[in-house]
Amino acid sequence: MKSLAQVKQFAPPNNSGFAGKSIHCHISDFLAGMDSTDLTRRHYQKRLKQFLLWVEKQGAAPVQRQTVLDYKRWLKDQKYEASTIGAYLVAVRQFFQWTEIQGIYPDVSKGIKGAKRPRGHRRDALTISQVHSLLDSIDRSTLMGKRDFAIINTMIRVGLRSIEVVRAKISDIRPVSSESIGLWVHGKSRQEADEYVVMTEDCLSPIMDYIAARGPLKQDAPLFASLSDGSWGSGLSTCTIRRVVKKRLRDVGISSPRISGHSLRHSCLTLAIDGGATIQEVQKLGRHADISTTNGYLHFRDRAKGAGEVSVQKVLRR
Repeated sequence: MKSLAQVKQFAPPNNSGFAGKSIHCHISDFLAGMDSTDLTRRHYQKRLKQFLLWVEKQGAAPVQRQTVLDYKRWLKDQKYEASTIGAYLVAVRQFFQWTEIQGIYPDVSKGIKGAKRPRGHRRDALTISQVHSLLDSIDRSTLMGKRDFAIINTMIRVGLRSIEVVRAKISDIRPVSSESIGLWVHGKSRQEADEYVVMTEDCLSPIMDYIAARGPLKQDAPLFASLSDGSWGSGLSTCTIRRVVKKRLRDVGISSPRISGHSLRHSCLTLAIDGGATIQEVQKLGRHADISTTNGYLHFRDRAKGAGEVSVQKVLRR
């Protein structure tokens, strides 16, 4: 392996600034060696492809630290959310960390941070009346209606993420005790379904109604499936989940950039707090690794009560 000093002295034989193989080949090697799920690799591949396309369009070769900084600025100019910018930069940083370890190219991304996230939640929760309007608007006499209702109802009642909806299989619904049925969840950055949410009757019944309408199914079949001619019965994508939710929201007049598919999960955790669940119970429901994430919901709700403003009003009324 070449030392970092030697790497920095490379005389680049191609327009990418990388010696030997092209940067495309090195990215392929990087992706092949990732200890992660296929879905994660696909995300990294997509993000690194965009970075390369931008580099080539800018003619920014060889790639230097300023190149990455300019790319970060370009992402901001595209009005991407901070979380999206962060995800794209993580892929770039991970790749260049790998090239430096392998002695291929210096880590020109070292120390470059993601975009600063705004304080508070990025998505609004639905009000109780909006939840009822949304669910009541879905015609459950059709297979599509049964599916869409089951998806949205489940996301609201047990706080599933879009990726968790996509990964769910029929076999993931099984008893977790002598009295409870659970849905085992294959969460983000997880290799398998190793956590579960408890399925109440109001959550489970629409799912079973939808499954029955689909006819005989194998246990490893997707819990929620495509109805398109070309992919009938196959699993859905996260993009499809987002489209389904946005369409159903628009159908009841809810069209805001702060309301999205993730708002359904946000609504679930907020409703749990309003319903009297403890912070530990909400953490388990949301499957948060760090309770500080859960505390954010509690602080947001406490702030919404306007305790400080109410105190000022009481004084002024005297």
